[in-house]
Amino acid sequence: MPRALALLLFLAACDPGVSERLTVSLPVFLAPDSSRTAALGIADRIVRRHQLRTDAVGDCATAYTTYYNRDPRLGWNDNVSLVLCITSPNAGSLQFQVSESFTTHWGARGDSVREELRDSLRALLGSKAVKG
Repeated sequence: MPRALALLLFLAACDPGVSERLTVSLPVFLAPDSSRTAALGIADRIVRRHQLRTDAVGDCATAYTTYYNRDPRLGWNDNVSLVLCITSPNAGSLQFQVSESFTTHWGARGDSVREELRDSLRALLGSKAVKG
C-alpha cells in the first residue's frame, strides 16, 4: 500500500504533457545552408500563424511559446503551454520538438502546429529526410 500511495503522489505532482519530435536530415543534394534556412522559415511562418512568441527555453537554439486557454467557454479554464523547440544536434540535421504542457492529449492548436510542421517539412525535403 505505501508504494501505491507514493506512486500516486508522484504522478499527481508531475505536470502531464504531450510531445512530438521531428528529426530532419538536411539533404546533401541541396546546399545545407539553404535547406536549413528553408526549414527554419517554415517553422517561423507556422508559429506566426499560430501566434507563438520567440522565447528562451532550456537548450533550444530557437524556441517559440504561447500559453492559452483551450476552452473558450466563459468561466472554464483549460490552460496549456505550447512550445516549439528547435535544436541542431549536428551540422547535417535539425530537431523540432512540439510540446503541450498541463495536458494529457493534444489540443487543436498544438495538433495543428505539429501536423503543419511535419507535413511542410516533408513536402520541402521529402519524407525520408523527416523522421518522427
